[in-house]
Amino acid sequence: MPVDKRWSARLQVLFGLVILGFVIYGAAQQWSQVQPVLAGLRWGWMAAAVLVQMLCFFVLPLPLWLWLHRYSKNFPFWEAVRVFFLSQLAKYLPGSIWAFPAKGLLLRQQGFSIKVVGGAILYETLALCTGALALGCLGASQLPSFEMGTLGAGQLPALSLGWMIAAGVVAGWVGLVLLLRPPALLGRLLARWQFQNTEPLAFGAALRISTLAIAAATAAWVLAGLSFYLILLALRTAPGAGVALAAMAAFSISWLLGFVVFLSPGGIGVREASLVFLAGHALAAPVLYPAAILSRLAWSLGELMLYFLFSGPGKGRLTMFDSKITYDAERLKSLYAKSQETLLEMAAPSYLHSNPLIRWIVGRRMREAISFLNLAPGASLLDFGCGAGILFLQLPQDGRAYIGVDLELWPAEGMLAHHKRADVKLYDSQTWTSQVEDQSLDNITALEVLEHVSDLPSLLTLFRQKLAPNGRLVVSGPTENKVYKLARRVSGFSGDYHVRDIFEIRKAIEAAGFVLEQRSQLPLPGPLCLFSVERYRPQD
Repeated sequence: MPVDKRWSARLQVLFGLVILGFVIYGAAQQWSQVQPVLAGLRWGWMAAAVLVQMLCFFVLPLPLWLWLHRYSKNFPFWEAVRVFFLSQLAKYLPGSIWAFPAKGLLLRQQGFSIKVVGGAILYETLALCTGALALGCLGASQLPSFEMGTLGAGQLPALSLGWMIAAGVVAGWVGLVLLLRPPALLGRLLARWQFQNTEPLAFGAALRISTLAIAAATAAWVLAGLSFYLILLALRTAPGAGVALAAMAAFSISWLLGFVVFLSPGGIGVREASLVFLAGHALAAPVLYPAAILSRLAWSLGELMLYFLFSGPGKGRLTMFDSKITYDAERLKSLYAKSQETLLEMAAPSYLHSNPLIRWIVGRRMREAISFLNLAPGASLLDFGCGAGILFLQLPQDGRAYIGVDLELWPAEGMLAHHKRADVKLYDSQTWTSQVEDQSLDNITALEVLEHVSDLPSLLTLFRQKLAPNGRLVVSGPTENKVYKLARRVSGFSGDYHVRDIFEIRKAIEAAGFVLEQRSQLPLPGPLCLFSVERYRPQD
């Protein structure tokens, strides 16, 4: 069951800070040597490092743009840059995985279909990782740190190193080609994830775009590594081609490590510690410690500058972080403090979560459900498992009949009274069937509740009995897939107390005589889908 989100988020941040503390501790231990290095910082080289880092930032979005340009020739490159950097700040949220849904949501706002968005995220990620792997393998022979122990990259035969480079590049290249032009087997797999291309390219075109994407990604990491090398020069290290290649390789590998260690927001700490370890024998520690920290500052400050540049007036802000649902958060907090156990079951921690993307998903889920309803004048609605009654606060007060049903009614009573909503009748879950006439309801909603019900078939029979012949049943539920479970962990929720997932709920609803009319997957379809909102009608 849910746990206190605060300690979980802090633990994840602490994870990165502890690793970063390794770098800071090392610098402090050798402060007598680090201090003169920093005092002699050459600001001209430092400015050049920042400039090269900014150039890298404008190359990084190229793989994303190459994919999107296939579907919209009028989609400008600068818009791809904007989407890329507006979403990047989300990676600094606890868990660091939030840049993916953030990017997907921004692209959906641009009008791209779910299939195109899903493919773009997959395609871009593979291209960037392949480019980093290729550059990292290429410069691995210049990283004597691998000699720690009995086997090091510096001791590997040139042929083995060449095979490492070839394997990394070819694997990524082939993967991108298959994404652009999927054969039958891969096509079926991607279709299941809803990432399949709607217009597969010819082999030559797919090969060309894949080559351009990997070349762009590799160029971006060359620039990023060059920026790190210029920081080393700013700290008065001896220049040299070998050191430059080592700097590029170390940065590429450290980025990959920071990317895959999701517990560290933005890879903070992981990348810095990796840089110190990888180049630890090639360069003196008093230089590496401040270089790693300065590299992080240059990268993060550059991202922040581009965020404000691309979210200024007239450019569209990061509005996806707004919950856009109406309720008094302070009132909900006071109810939560009164009985945490009851409000936990009513998803209060999700509404109040410190992570804005979680609040967005909760709000978006509710708005999608409302869009599925029949809200014609005089239409009736019953919200089964109404919780604190937040759904009713989003509905108009114009004579419609609203009914809320739950095991505990006092949270809804408190919220509705506070918001002066006297148009809602609240019934106990044990007695509502005798208080609501058969075939009298135009809408029934059951949002995030059916996964908890033990006897679902009996409840669905009641729903069909109470719905009018042209009524609508709108439900939502979790997918319980690996991404969902990962998102729960990084968001501070634990335990497995759901009886079923949305797929089992769907089978039960269809078995009860309902027909699926519409479905919305949030935040994105396929493996990134956390929740599904679905509308059903009684079968004729």
